[in-house]
Amino acid sequence: MKEFVLISFLLIGLSLTGQNKYHIKGTIDKEYNGRDIMLFKFCGDSIVSVDTTRIKDTKFYFSGLEDLSDISLVTTG
Repeated sequence: MKEFVLISFLLIGLSLTGQNKYHIKGTIDKEYNGRDIMLFKFCGDSIVSVDTTRIKDTKFYFSGLEDLSDISLVTTG
């Protein structure tokens, strides 16, 4: 049984490494420094929060697993 669990985790790890990742780097006006910026995606009739980061020195960055079937939005609120 332990071997099955170990193999399952290895297969899950291998399948995740085969997926593409997105990287979003951006700059924004200095008046937004210190504020949060959020990444959302549209899922049918809903909007789902994907990630939040803080703006520092006019820069922000998001990364994660790519899902080309979704339309996304970046907003400061």
